[in-house]
Amino acid sequence: MKVARFARNGSVSIGLVKGDGIISLSPFDKGLSDIDEVVAAEGWARAEKLMTREPDLKIGDVEFLPPLSARARVFCVGFNYKAHVDETGNEAPAYPTFFQRTHESFVGNRQLLLRPKVSERLDYEGELALIIGRTCHRVEEGRALDYVGGYTCLNEGSVRDYQKHSATGMTGKNFDSSGSIGPWIVAATDVPHPDRLALSTRLNGEVVQQASTSQLIYGLPRLISYLSSVLRLLPGDIIATGTPAGVGSRRVPPRWLRAGDRVEVEISGVGILENAVIDEPT
Repeated sequence: MKVARFARNGSVSIGLVKGDGIISLSPFDKGLSDIDEVVAAEGWARAEKLMTREPDLKIGDVEFLPPLSARARVFCVGFNYKAHVDETGNEAPAYPTFFQRTHESFVGNRQLLLRPKVSERLDYEGELALIIGRTCHRVEEGRALDYVGGYTCLNEGSVRDYQKHSATGMTGKNFDSSGSIGPWIVAATDVPHPDRLALSTRLNGEVVQQASTSQLIYGLPRLISYLSSVLRLLPGDIIATGTPAGVGSRRVPPRWLRAGDRVEVEISGVGILENAVIDEPT
């Protein structure tokens, strides 16, 4: 199953993707009015009962929004593919390294990525993101995947010069509308082997990143266990698992995103996240 958050006629809704259509959830189950309620423990089971219905909307008639609830936090992992660590000239971290992104830094599928006026160094980073489905705190690695509600694609757009302004890179990671996430969340039960997914990023149709999640330095169970040892993770929280080698900043010459570029992040069994780039309006 796939659940999406979308806008139509000025109203924001949640729905299940079925073929080329969408089944709106709120008319049939008022308890599934936000996306974190669907990915929570009982949500998918309740939503599955509605999959027998015919779609009431066409995908082409809605605007996909980031699949984030207002309560969700987005935790991103840095340097989690060895080839990416190598291309940056760094050493692999002794522990997973996390930083946070704001909701405002993301757009949804086919919404526009903004290259900020203050920089010409907007870069792409294709990633697998997991969505927490059950409250978890200090969870053992062996049980960590039991707490995942679903998966989605993420482009962690990074403004590289501003990233260097702080030790955590936070300033370069949180420009408004600089990254994207979506197009939907796929139920964890439909992704039985998240450690074997093929990830590729395409820029104007050319493959610029290609890897398998089997190459992660810290796998999904380790990331969940480590982060939950620090804080209590809640349904709807998102962990972006890191980007592979091939980022634009490490190419010769560097390949920065420009207005008119189109970025696609494809993950097997999850979907394709597609966004065009424009310059920030004056």
